Amino acid sequence: MPIKWSALQVSEVADLIEVEIEKLREPLCNIRGIIDEASSIPNLPEYIKQRFVSILSETERIIGGVHPWNHEPYQGVLQRAIESIRRDLPQDTLQAEQTHKQYGSQQTLV
Repeated sequence: MPIKWSALQVSEVADLIEVEIEKLREPLCNIRGIIDEASSIPNLPEYIKQRFVSILSETERIIGGVHPWNHEPYQGVLQRAIESIRRDLPQDTLQAEQTHKQYGSQQTLV
């Protein structure tokens, strides 16, 4: 059954969102360095350290990070959401729309 929406347009929107996510990555990664520096503040109480850890956890939840127990990288929620969109696109329809966009529509000559 054909879909009534454009898989190609959805794919292009996902691409645009991914570009914007990449713009956020560097500033959010800078938070890691700032928190590392903050951890060297002398006599910092544990409850304040926990607040910094909370900020770091939220940042890594968004952009991804590395598991502390096995040192394996994991994706952030934004990237996983983009991949979910791409996985849900009907690939045959997407391919047909890309071909149509690339070559245009041409009637068969008989």
